[in-house]
Amino acid sequence: MTEVKYFYPDGKVASIGFMRNNKPDGYWISFHPNGVKASEGNRVNYLLDGKWIFYDSLGNISNITEYKNGFKNGSSLNFIDGVLIDSCFYSDDLIYGKKFYYEDNFIRKIIEYKDGLEDGLGFEFDEKGELSKLLYYKKGILFKELKVNQKNSDGLLNGIFVQLHDNNTIKVEGFYKNGKKNGMFKYYAKSGELIRYEIWENDNLMDNVKSSNLLTNKVEYFTGTFNKKKSGFYVFDSIPVGRHDFFDTNGDLLKSEIYDYNGRIMAEGLFDSNGKRYGKWIEYYENGKIKSIGHYNDDLPDGHWRYYFEDGSLAEEGVYRKGLIEGVWKYYCINQQIRKISNFVDGKLDGISVEYDCNGDTILILEYDYGLKNGRYIRKVNNFIEEGAYKDDRKVNKWKSYTSEGILVSEVFYIEDLANGPATYFHLNGKVSIRGIYKSGKRNGVWNYFDLNGNKYLTVEYKDDITVKINGKKL
Repeated sequence: MTEVKYFYPDGKVASIGFMRNNKPDGYWISFHPNGVKASEGNRVNYLLDGKWIFYDSLGNISNITEYKNGFKNGSSLNFIDGVLIDSCFYSDDLIYGKKFYYEDNFIRKIIEYKDGLEDGLGFEFDEKGELSKLLYYKKGILFKELKVNQKNSDGLLNGIFVQLHDNNTIKVEGFYKNGKKNGMFKYYAKSGELIRYEIWENDNLMDNVKSSNLLTNKVEYFTGTFNKKKSGFYVFDSIPVGRHDFFDTNGDLLKSEIYDYNGRIMAEGLFDSNGKRYGKWIEYYENGKIKSIGHYNDDLPDGHWRYYFEDGSLAEEGVYRKGLIEGVWKYYCINQQIRKISNFVDGKLDGISVEYDCNGDTILILEYDYGLKNGRYIRKVNNFIEEGAYKDDRKVNKWKSYTSEGILVSEVFYIEDLANGPATYFHLNGKVSIRGIYKSGKRNGVWNYFDLNGNKYLTVEYKDDITVKINGKKL
């Protein structure tokens, strides 16, 4: 390799590094026009590899990212004025696992990522670093926020309480009322497994929730009659739990309410004489706001159902037939922009399913045939579009990806869900970047690598994804 230097027009050094076959390789350092270091890192076989450090024009670190084979693979940290603002882990340029957001040297948010999108349970912390919210994401969309560890005007814990392990999984969850433990407290291992639960009343631990002095059945009667008005079980003689029934003066059931062990209403509706749900039912979030409204028949959801976000806006709606999803279902963002439209037959996806982002732009088109992906597939992620086709739930034929401006990025052929046959990848200027052949999902034979001008700079021979030759030389 030959060491080289590049200069700005004013004669200041722009970069220092090594060239091999007229291409950058080895260790490189670049500089801002003011002479301050801009970046430094290593290249292996011309591709970014290992830790790369980037600096702002004042010399403060702005980013540290690990690379492998030219892609972000490993940890990545971002800084502003040298202060850490977020950190995450990449796999082939997509974020996976937990992403941490920082402010004033405290963790302010922890968000779970899958395939580059927010997905799963996240946490938000206050300015003191104490947990204040639970955040629920699904495929990049925040669909639920739950305040926790809140305090009343006297500074006492009041409401839902959640404590985390040092690995940021839930350790304890329970409920406080004016600074005192009340209701059920659950304790979890770091793996997420429930270890035990406790029942508390005004900070007093109850040894056995099933004992007669803790769980009692109360019955109220209409005045001057033996006709029931209301009946149900209570913990500590005051907290409603389980099923509570309400009757009219003739003794007919008007409705039933279902409570959890913290006395929070979970649902209300009707039961028949066999204990099966029927008619209209309403389900509630833990904060008492409506979660869903729909009908049951013979204990199965039947007819039109609506599901809501905790702020009361519509989350999804559609029809059940004998407990199975049927027909068109619509899913919404919190801003009420349609997020997805899908069709079902006998509870199975059937026909075209379309997904949108919360700005109304299409991000996925997928065809199903009675639960199996069959037909075209179009997906837009991070300004890239992927197109292909499925047959019997497996990728088949040519798959290609391109930028939102229409610039082709790749073409790969698939057979039975595995890459098989020629594959071509392109630079953004339209020139071929990589060309080779897959067999049963693995690189085989000679793969050629090209620079931005279309000149071949590297030849690698693979056998079942293992490199056996580089530029014709055996390893």
